[in-house]
Amino acid sequence: MHARIDTITTAAVIRTGDIDPAVDVDMYRFSVSTGQIVDFDIDTTLNGTGGLGTFLRLFNSSGTELAFNNDASAPGEVTVGFDAYLRYTFPSQGTYYLGVSNSNNTLYNAVTGVGDVANNLNGTGAYTLTVQGVAVDTDDELTEATPLGSITTSADIVADSINPDTDVDLYRFNVGAGQVVDFDIDTTNNGPGGVDSFIRIFNSSGTEIAFNNNGVGLGENVAVFDSYLRHTFVTAGTYYVGVSNSTNTLYNASTGGNDVAGGANTAGAYTLYVQTAPVVPADPDDQRSEAPNIGAISTTPYVTTNAVISPDVDV
Repeated sequence: MHARIDTITTAAVIRTGDIDPAVDVDMYRFSVSTGQIVDFDIDTTLNGTGGLGTFLRLFNSSGTELAFNNDASAPGEVTVGFDAYLRYTFPSQGTYYLGVSNSNNTLYNAVTGVGDVANNLNGTGAYTLTVQGVAVDTDDELTEATPLGSITTSADIVADSINPDTDVDLYRFNVGAGQVVDFDIDTTNNGPGGVDSFIRIFNSSGTEIAFNNNGVGLGENVAVFDSYLRHTFVTAGTYYVGVSNSTNTLYNASTGGNDVAGGANTAGAYTLYVQTAPVVPADPDDQRSEAPNIGAISTTPYVTTNAVISPDVDV
């Protein structure tokens, strides 16, 4: 089969097909613009043994293979089974081709149609192909960061979302030398079904200086999917906090590149709170030299009353 999908946009294009017999290859033609990012996702009923094991190959207009995938989880999917998923950034505009086959038939010639491998192991079955452009991220580089200004004891509150899965939100702020700042992410679910958040702190050169995946903020009780980080800034200056999902943790804050796509709990709304941490008073008994003497230990219990842990870093 040779079908046209036309120009790719952020609106999903859905096609249904069937690999039968095992040497069948379905080829799709489409057009993209320079720098466009596109998702190609195959879904089958079983996504496993007994069903079709799919394989994706991407070709340029000359029939040269540019990328391929066997098994992968698309954004929002949990299981890596037999379904294929591929995200690709096109360096130049033009017409390209996507081939769908079974995972045994992976070296066919896209120009001549020869070179098929006949193997019936998970070799036939129906599939759904979803093709969709991924929106350009407009705030995933230091130069694009949203300004928060100077951080004080009054919280800066930002409501935003990670969408699509490779979305990164960068925020710019200023601190003084020795300033201690709390960064807290809250989501409605704080668990499966919502975004699993990740916080990274960068200096003005884009170097990571701190991070957190799942943390418990002040007054919170459970560490699940929400992030929390307290950081002491040694020197005054401009810094950046990045919010992403916990799969996409090694992106380049200077260029916006190196995103990781796909997986579960990778998109959803969040609220970010940024504020100077509460002033911690001097702790009079957190050193060995300050420890109260409770004397020799005996069978008579030693009891201390009116003791309290406050604030949270009290010892």
